Amino acid sequence: MALRQDLMGAGMGSGAAGMLGDEPNVLARCTGIERRGAPVLSPGYNTVATGPDMNAVSIPGNLAVGKRIVIFVTGPVPAQVFPPDEAMINAAFQDVPVEAMPGKPVVIERMSHLRFLAMVSA
Repeated sequence: MALRQDLMGAGMGSGAAGMLGDEPNVLARCTGIERRGAPVLSPGYNTVATGPDMNAVSIPGNLAVGKRIVIFVTGPVPAQVFPPDEAMINAAFQDVPVEAMPGKPVVIERMSHLRFLAMVSA
């Protein structure tokens, strides 16, 4: 499916582009428990595979204000979703991750340069 930005770049209005195309589903495989070296998520929809001692992922630092990331964890271990350097998620301290539970989607939206909002499914 075409990316929304590609459609808009070709001259299509943002509303129509949003109905026709969105970011693809990306599979991120966790490789450790720390932010340093953790896979960086993509804008749009992300399926995250976790495992014992492999549960860290990171939000991209270049995510535009107003853009969202949707995370769905398929592994047996909750994912630790880290913000970019010096940023914070919800009211937590800087560099503190939010936990994404297996089978429960999490939506993260960039609110400003250093603040993200995480909406965790009940």
